[in-house]
Amino acid sequence: MPEAASDGNPLTTADPSWTPLLITPPFPDYTSGHTCSTSTIMSTMRAFFGRDDIPFSAYSADSGTTRSFPSFSAALDEVVEARVWGGVHYRSADVQGARIGAGVAKYVLAHEFRRR
Repeated sequence: MPEAASDGNPLTTADPSWTPLLITPPFPDYTSGHTCSTSTIMSTMRAFFGRDDIPFSAYSADSGTTRSFPSFSAALDEVVEARVWGGVHYRSADVQGARIGAGVAKYVLAHEFRRR
Protein backbone atom coordinates (compact mmCIF):
# COMPACT_ATOMS: atom_id res chain seq x y z
CA MET A 1 0.00 0.00 0.00
CA PRO A 2 1.30 3.47 -0.75
CA GLU A 3 1.13 4.60 2.89
CA ALA A 4 2.25 1.33 4.51
CA ALA A 5 5.51 2.83 5.78
CA SER A 6 3.55 5.28 7.95
CA ASP A 7 1.43 2.68 9.77
CA GLY A 8 3.73 2.40 12.78
CA ASN A 9 4.69 -1.19 11.96
CA PRO A 10 8.41 -1.53 11.17
CA LEU A 11 7.73 -4.73 9.21
CA THR A 12 5.69 -3.00 6.50
CA THR A 13 7.09 -0.98 3.63
CA ALA A 14 5.40 1.35 1.20
CA ASP A 15 4.56 0.23 -2.33
CA PRO A 16 3.70 3.35 -4.34
CA SER A 17 2.39 1.26 -7.26
CA TRP A 18 -0.13 -0.74 -5.19
CA THR A 19 -3.81 -0.16 -5.91
CA PRO A 20 -6.82 -2.06 -4.53
CA LEU A 21 -8.80 -4.44 -6.72
CA LEU A 22 -12.05 -2.76 -5.65
CA ILE A 23 -13.17 0.77 -4.97
CA THR A 24 -12.53 1.16 -1.26
CA PRO A 25 -15.96 1.47 0.38
CA PRO A 26 -16.75 4.22 2.91
CA PHE A 27 -17.06 2.12 6.04
CA PRO A 28 -14.78 1.42 9.01
CA ASP A 29 -11.81 -0.91 8.59
CA TYR A 30 -11.92 -2.46 12.05
CA THR A 31 -13.25 -5.02 12.43
CA SER A 32 -14.23 -6.71 9.22
CA GLY A 33 -17.91 -7.57 9.42
CA HIS A 34 -17.53 -9.86 6.41
CA THR A 35 -14.93 -12.02 8.14
CA CYS A 36 -16.93 -11.92 11.39
CA SER A 37 -20.00 -13.37 9.68
CA THR A 38 -18.08 -15.81 7.48
CA SER A 39 -16.14 -17.11 10.47
CA THR A 40 -19.33 -17.57 12.48
CA ILE A 41 -20.92 -19.57 9.66
CA MET A 42 -17.81 -21.69 8.94
CA SER A 43 -17.28 -22.40 12.65
CA THR A 44 -20.92 -23.45 12.98
CA MET A 45 -20.64 -25.73 9.95
CA ARG A 46 -17.49 -27.34 11.41
CA ALA A 47 -19.31 -27.94 14.68
CA PHE A 48 -22.41 -29.32 12.96
CA PHE A 49 -20.52 -31.78 10.77
CA GLY A 50 -17.84 -32.52 13.37
CA ARG A 51 -15.04 -31.91 10.88
CA ASP A 52 -13.54 -29.23 8.65
CA ASP A 53 -12.63 -31.10 5.46
CA ILE A 54 -15.98 -31.04 3.66
CA PRO A 55 -15.73 -29.65 0.13
CA PHE A 56 -18.42 -27.22 -1.01
CA SER A 57 -19.11 -24.51 -3.57
CA ALA A 58 -20.65 -21.07 -3.21
CA TYR A 59 -22.18 -18.86 -5.89
CA SER A 60 -21.83 -15.06 -5.97
CA ALA A 61 -24.67 -13.21 -7.66
CA ASP A 62 -22.51 -10.04 -7.60
CA SER A 63 -19.72 -11.51 -9.72
CA GLY A 64 -21.68 -14.31 -11.40
CA THR A 65 -19.02 -16.82 -10.34
CA THR A 66 -18.91 -20.01 -8.32
CA ARG A 67 -16.00 -20.72 -5.99
CA SER A 68 -15.18 -24.20 -4.71
CA PHE A 69 -13.42 -24.92 -1.43
CA PRO A 70 -11.87 -28.09 0.02
CA SER A 71 -12.89 -27.13 3.57
CA PHE A 72 -14.68 -24.57 5.72
CA SER A 73 -11.37 -23.11 6.90
CA ALA A 74 -10.18 -22.71 3.29
CA ALA A 75 -13.26 -20.61 2.52
CA LEU A 76 -12.59 -18.38 5.53
CA ASP A 77 -8.92 -18.04 4.58
CA GLU A 78 -9.94 -16.88 1.11
CA VAL A 79 -12.37 -14.31 2.50
CA VAL A 80 -9.60 -12.88 4.70
CA GLU A 81 -7.28 -12.62 1.69
CA ALA A 82 -9.98 -11.21 -0.59
CA ARG A 83 -10.77 -8.36 1.79
CA VAL A 84 -7.08 -7.41 1.85
CA TRP A 85 -6.59 -7.79 -1.92
CA GLY A 86 -9.73 -5.78 -2.55
CA GLY A 87 -8.35 -2.94 -0.45
CA VAL A 88 -11.34 -3.11 1.86
CA HIS A 89 -9.52 -3.97 5.11
CA TYR A 90 -6.07 -4.30 6.57
CA ARG A 91 -5.22 -7.89 7.49
CA SER A 92 -5.45 -7.19 11.22
CA ALA A 93 -9.13 -6.21 10.85
CA ASP A 94 -9.84 -9.44 8.95
CA VAL A 95 -7.95 -11.70 11.35
CA GLN A 96 -9.61 -10.10 14.37
CA GLY A 97 -13.00 -10.35 12.65
CA ALA A 98 -12.42 -14.07 12.12
CA ARG A 99 -11.54 -14.49 15.83
CA ILE A 100 -14.68 -12.64 16.88
CA GLY A 101 -16.85 -14.74 14.57
CA ALA A 102 -15.40 -17.98 15.91
CA GLY A 103 -16.03 -16.76 19.46
CA VAL A 104 -19.63 -15.87 18.65
CA ALA A 105 -20.25 -19.31 17.15
CA LYS A 106 -18.67 -21.03 20.14
CA TYR A 107 -20.75 -19.00 22.60
CA VAL A 108 -24.06 -19.46 20.78
CA LEU A 109 -23.51 -23.18 20.25
CA ALA A 110 -22.65 -23.65 23.92
CA HIS A 111 -25.45 -21.49 25.37
CA GLU A 112 -28.36 -21.58 22.95
CA PHE A 113 -28.38 -25.10 21.52
CA ARG A 114 -28.76 -28.31 23.48
CA ARG A 115 -27.85 -31.82 22.37
CA ARG A 116 -30.68 -34.34 22.47
